[in-house]
Amino acid sequence: MIPSEKEAIRVLVRALDEEKEQNGSSRLTAVLVAIAAALLVGAVLIAVSLDWNFGNVPDGGLNEADVQGSGAAEAGTQSDASEGSVSVEQPDLSTLDITDPLFPKADYARHITFIDQYPELPTGCESVALTTVLQAMGFKLSKTVIADHFLDYSDENFLDDFVGDPHSYEGMGAYPPAIVNAANRFLISRSSKARAYNISGSAWGDLLEYVDKGYPVMVWSTIDGYEPLFTDVYAEGWPWYENEHCVVLYAVDHEQGTVSVCDPTNGDVQYGADEFAQLYKACLSMAVVIY
Repeated sequence: MIPSEKEAIRVLVRALDEEKEQNGSSRLTAVLVAIAAALLVGAVLIAVSLDWNFGNVPDGGLNEADVQGSGAAEAGTQSDASEGSVSVEQPDLSTLDITDPLFPKADYARHITFIDQYPELPTGCESVALTTVLQAMGFKLSKTVIADHFLDYSDENFLDDFVGDPHSYEGMGAYPPAIVNAANRFLISRSSKARAYNISGSAWGDLLEYVDKGYPVMVWSTIDGYEPLFTDVYAEGWPWYENEHCVVLYAVDHEQGTVSVCDPTNGDVQYGADEFAQLYKACLSMAVVIY
């Protein structure tokens, strides 16, 4: 038990008087040193008894994530690691239209690099397009990670799942909801705050706004840019087309009237903006973006 403050003072005075009478001033210094040491120990004991919280360190100490963070650049976040910096709360992007001035710019589109879907994923253009965007965002993953670990599969529901095997030439494909689900599973597994959104039905001008602000857009198109060949196969009211393909729209040249597309089959391809807009609309205006 720690003595009260008044009792400690009385003990100190009594000890000083006794030492002065019995031994003189020669030992007074030594006594004072001993008492000071005792008071220091007492202060430490008081701190422990009050259970002071030094820095709010969690039980078990700090882990790597506490020290380094997520390690990936993300839209809508601001680092406050620098000394004296002020954290600014960013708007909830899911509630904003891309044309809103508050929608922040990103830096992903200029980092797009071609990933060839062959030979590993001859019918896996959707997962390769997603991988292309994720790598541009700074994530490290190989070509087959999405297809092998994050994509759902079924025999007929190409809306929510991939139908067939993307490792086979007999694979069929998947529409935006399946890719959004796979993307968000991956992002959550990496503790990212970014999310994938199905923006199918968006006006062509909105897709260009995303790209202008640095967000590459996954767009459903056709192999080699031909007209879609629709079939009588449906999933929840959506028709399938035989030459289904998925590419990444990542640059716009407004002066030249062209757009740049990263095609998992053909590499970097330029289209006339109006031409690709028509292809986008012909393919049911399907698209996915991550922010």
